[in-house]
Amino acid sequence: MSIQDFYFVMTTLWDQLALTKPAELSVSAPYITCRESQCLVQFLMALCSDFESLHGSILLEKFSTLPFNKSISSSLAPFDLVHFDV
Repeated sequence: MSIQDFYFVMTTLWDQLALTKPAELSVSAPYITCRESQCLVQFLMALCSDFESLHGSILLEKFSTLPFNKSISSSLAPFDLVHFDV
């Protein structure tokens, strides 16, 4: 499974999970920030241990400045090794 395929599966699951939350949360900036952070951590931790050094650098970057977005997934595009525990 490629990184992009794995990311698609994860976003589908996250979107389904979001539907179980109250609609008011979808416009709450603190909730959205927290949810994005949780999704990033789940995504990175599900990758193989081969990506351990990459996990740290992305998490450091995320928690210091950037919101989670597809650019992070795209930066992993050359890699196709995924450990998938969903």
